[in-house]
Amino acid sequence: MTTVQTLVLAAGLSRRMGEQKLLLPWGSSTLLETVLDALTGAGLGPVLCVLSTDVAQKLGELHSGVQIILNRNPERGQASSLRLGLQALFPGAFCLTVGDLPRARSRDIAELLRLFETRSPGLTGAVPFRDGRFGHPMFLDFIWKDRMMAVEGDRGGRDALRQDQQELLLTPGADGFFEDVDTPEDYLTLLDKEENDPRRAGFPNEIV
Repeated sequence: MTTVQTLVLAAGLSRRMGEQKLLLPWGSSTLLETVLDALTGAGLGPVLCVLSTDVAQKLGELHSGVQIILNRNPERGQASSLRLGLQALFPGAFCLTVGDLPRARSRDIAELLRLFETRSPGLTGAVPFRDGRFGHPMFLDFIWKDRMMAVEGDRGGRDALRQDQQELLLTPGADGFFEDVDTPEDYLTLLDKEENDPRRAGFPNEIV
């Protein structure tokens, strides 16, 4: 298994949450740091993380292997973070994900990477997909960089994916690939799942 450069989009304004969701407690760290731990734990790297200036200042130094890219205009939508991150990639396959999927496990990410590396000829990506919805992370050949650079607004890369969906290995993936945190209700629901997950017996109960 080879390492894959990874782009994490994490400069959102968290309007529906009412506060910065990436800084919310999750286990012994924050929601965003949990996501980064899962990615590096799956053997991915280097990791590039697009952050707003405010989040970058509050988090301080994340991981020694994480490169921070500042989005000074996050109000322009996720596409602005996507373009900033894509511009920093070197030629080669890459992983694209978002910073609010704390239940995406390292082992599940590694399995998705395995599917990408063993995909059939002619396929240029491996992407979680359920009920008409794309999940994260997604593994893509470098050809997708230019396709996604043209995306505008807050749609991220989803429109580009739909245009060339026939090139993708679509897999149901793990539940955690679709469990993003947008609202206080999402956060509390996922915390409850996490605390009752036998795989995470040491997860603290006092953080809600």
